[in-house]
Amino acid sequence: MAIVQQSRTDRFILQYDDQIAPAQQLAQTLSQTIEADFYLLRSYLPFDQDAFPDAFMRHPTPVIFIDTSSATTLGLKDASSIPGRGGARNFALGPGRAGTLWINAFGATNNPLTPDFARFLFIAEMSEQLMGFYGWDAGNSRGEALSRILAEQFFPAAGYAAECISIAPWINGWLNSSPRFDYLNQNPAPTPANANLGTDTDQPGYGCGMLFINYLRYQLGYPLAAICQAGGVTFADTYKNLTGRTDDPLVAMNDLITKHFDGSFFNLLDNNPFPLLEQSARQVTVGTTRSIRTVPSAERAIHHVAHLSPFITCPEKDYSFHRVRQAVTWTVTAFPMGFALPQFKWFVNGKELFVSTDNRQEALSFEVPDPNHPRVPKAGSGNATFEWTFSTTSQRGEGTDGVLVITNDSYDGVYRLDIKVEVSELYGGEAATPVVLSLAFEGLRIAYEQRYYEDGRECERRFERAIPSLQKEVDLVLGRPDPPVGDGLAEVIRSVDAIRREIERIGQTDPELAASATEYAAARLEVEASLLSALEKRPRGE
Repeated sequence: MAIVQQSRTDRFILQYDDQIAPAQQLAQTLSQTIEADFYLLRSYLPFDQDAFPDAFMRHPTPVIFIDTSSATTLGLKDASSIPGRGGARNFALGPGRAGTLWINAFGATNNPLTPDFARFLFIAEMSEQLMGFYGWDAGNSRGEALSRILAEQFFPAAGYAAECISIAPWINGWLNSSPRFDYLNQNPAPTPANANLGTDTDQPGYGCGMLFINYLRYQLGYPLAAICQAGGVTFADTYKNLTGRTDDPLVAMNDLITKHFDGSFFNLLDNNPFPLLEQSARQVTVGTTRSIRTVPSAERAIHHVAHLSPFITCPEKDYSFHRVRQAVTWTVTAFPMGFALPQFKWFVNGKELFVSTDNRQEALSFEVPDPNHPRVPKAGSGNATFEWTFSTTSQRGEGTDGVLVITNDSYDGVYRLDIKVEVSELYGGEAATPVVLSLAFEGLRIAYEQRYYEDGRECERRFERAIPSLQKEVDLVLGRPDPPVGDGLAEVIRSVDAIRREIERIGQTDPELAASATEYAAARLEVEASLLSALEKRPRGE
């Protein structure tokens, strides 16, 4: 039984207890990322910036993977000072002086640590060796709050994993205490009645501290690096150094929380409830994903014949086809920002969905694919059935989102639905924040024989060889970000104008080719052909 060196980097000596099965592999894996993680960590807590070698190169830090059974190997009388499974500990001798990190090789589930969780523990413990450069005390709850914030910055989900010795979130204990102890204007010391008060094991203390750091960062808008480097002995000092204000930060944060949560019992699933915004400043963004499932049908076995051109320059021919029925499922996720306890209402074509899982018919006008004219569908109308499920998702370490899953159960054409979500606060009675989007359900499509697609690609290749300059301009537009960013919009306008001029140039010698070029460019850009032929002529250089 011995502590064995696995490897050495510029600033760290990776070691392990050779009787602990996963310890060597963990030391080897951490050695591959430890310098890069340390480099990023020091961007928040910079030190010794102009010195080479720096303090930690002059005094490398041992990082040792152990377990609760390692007491004898470490020369200890008992295991009381060894971190439990899912935890770690550091013995720093002061800013810039060599310390030691102990990381338990097992998680709280008694399984070996995952590599990311080992890195999470390293960041938490190593930050405590750096924070002293800026006046933070790693031994009190204020320093513990910062170390956990920094570890979450690198690995946001790790503290919420089952392998953590105390699973996040850590802020609810302080929020639910009454009265809430003032950890911001003072650094309390242990008392006979509470031996943990103000220490790095005082969860209400470091929970309050984490909440306040997130308040400074996400509510007041100060960068994490600025918070780390603001100095001061208490959180109130940090607040005044950053903001220049002289008001009580505890009162300011408490008043904001009380306003938005209405004194409710706190069971937040994340260490950061901020920002908490007024109704006019709240935002809701929406993300969508789509899946398509082919619906078995006897129609699929029936082959028909259409007479059409597979590309604008191809001759018309007969091609066989069949109709394919499709169930299109859209998953719509609403991501609220600025809400405390968001509530979601969903609407389809202006009618609210009251039951979380149900279906109903909608009277719709829709498009019916025309096999002979694939780019010009026919008009259809009638009832179409859709089924849906909506829910609210809340997971540890993540915010609260609203999710709608909706699928067509009719297959007569391409349907379009207007989906609206309204997000409001549980408390407050303020107006909801709405977001509207339109979704297409291609319940019916035409599938042609393979020869149709091969003929189309060959005609397109020949056509593009005849108009290389136009194809280049179209590709430039399609290659730009959508939506445009920065000067992108102006560049798109210039490119579209260049397309129009190129079509005009082609038309001077070959009007028929110019007409085909207009149709080609409009189809690829998904715009009306008139846009490319009717743009106002501008002098070159504008």
